Amino acid sequence: VSYDSTDNTVQVAKSIKNKKIIVKQRKKRKGLNETENFITRSVKSDYLILLDADVLPKDEMFLQQIFQTFKRSGSIGIVGVKIVPLKPKTVLERILVSSHYFKESMYKRIKHGDNIYLCHGRARGFSKAFYSKVKWPVNVPEDAYSYLFCKKLGMKFVYNKSAVVYFRTPSTIEDQVKQSKRFTYGVKQLSHIFPGGIVEREFSIPAGVVTGSIIRFIMYQPLTAITYIGLLLYIHFFTRVRNQALSSYEASSTTKRLINTIFAF
Repeated sequence: VSYDSTDNTVQVAKSIKNKKIIVKQRKKRKGLNETENFITRSVKSDYLILLDADVLPKDEMFLQQIFQTFKRSGSIGIVGVKIVPLKPKTVLERILVSSHYFKESMYKRIKHGDNIYLCHGRARGFSKAFYSKVKWPVNVPEDAYSYLFCKKLGMKFVYNKSAVVYFRTPSTIEDQVKQSKRFTYGVKQLSHIFPGGIVEREFSIPAGVVTGSIIRFIMYQPLTAITYIGLLLYIHFFTRVRNQALSSYEASSTTKRLINTIFAF
């Protein structure tokens, strides 16, 4: 599905003569959530894999890894994947790449990997039992919503670290601020849909996990850790979250640059 494309994406996709490739072009941009609703209404397959436009699967085994996970249990609704940052090119990217691994190590320690933080919007697999029931509201972060809705249905989320996609971190503070604002505003919106403290509990990180992770981060990368903490404080205290629809939020342009990139791993 392509919406509001300004390059040759649609033409290139249509030039591939394969009946399995179906190109849907939407000329009016309606936002990510509505586009995903459009996709779930258009497919009938046993499984649905959603990939952001700004990611690259590691290898040809990516899809197979997800399918094999689903075969373990019929009650799995979502399979999450490992996201790996590309080799940084700027000082800010180096800081954010280090912070990514700091946060990832922390998230893996929460409920043995079954948590909202590892349900990344960049890439996920859905079972038909799940995607046939989900409908994303307009003004919520679709990845967190999918996790919460999956749990509401009584289905399982499984994180598969063997299924890997590469992504690029923001290379400007402006783009990092955009992503942070979306996260902060998104948690507030989800609380209106899932009452009773559910959202707060799912986003809660045990104090011992946080403390231990921060200590290790500072011990091994003191300058990077302090700089990152300073960046977080700047975003928290000196930027305001606007009441803007998350699904149509202005995209972070620097995360789209994936071509001709050397991988960090």
